[in-house]
Amino acid sequence: MAAKKEIKNKFNSKYLKRIGLVFIVVIIATLIDWITHSSNPSFYVPFEYYHNKVVFAFLWGFVALWLARNVKSMTKKAFIFSAVIALVLQTKYFFQGYDLYFVFLFMFLHFGMFLVPALILFNKYKKIFT
Repeated sequence: MAAKKEIKNKFNSKYLKRIGLVFIVVIIATLIDWITHSSNPSFYVPFEYYHNKVVFAFLWGFVALWLARNVKSMTKKAFIFSAVIALVLQTKYFFQGYDLYFVFLFMFLHFGMFLVPALILFNKYKKIFT
């Protein structure tokens, strides 16, 4: 009985850590995004954009991890994670009426913004993401 409880605790601990690490990736990417949007007046977005982005990216990050659940390479997993979030975010912004140039530019920028912290954290904490 004790062994079963220990396995359950390890399972819960692993997923709680994964939630925390995904949140850290999203926050770092959002900070990079804020700096990018602040660098040029033509990239201006309202502050609510960041709140929505954090929640949206966090939830889609778990969808991306589920899609990549059988991928063993942390680099490939980080690419899938970043690509899914960037694609879905920019699709949302397209439907919200953002300029097409802005949508495509930030699709690639968001991909990179998520990829850098994801690569670092996924590779550092491989056991949590396998």
